[in-house]
Amino acid sequence: MAVAEAGSASIMLMSEGANTYLLLFDGAGEEVSKDDDSAEGSNALIRVRLDPGNYIVVASTFEEGVSASFALTVLGIDGQLTRL
Repeated sequence: MAVAEAGSASIMLMSEGANTYLLLFDGAGEEVSKDDDSAEGSNALIRVRLDPGNYIVVASTFEEGVSASFALTVLGIDGQLTRL
């Protein structure tokens, strides 16, 4: 995920069939944030202020070996909604 200017972002991972888990790393591979259950139910939500640069979003499940369908939503700095 490329960020052109500093600002706040919300990243939400939702699934009906799994306990979701989100990780956010900066371009150097350093962990910026992580979340398990901050959204409704067992869904993950990261709210973070980001500086310009590249970031990696890792969408997963909390339990190892579980697979499920996900909806990953990013509400960006400019207020634009992006579904991945």
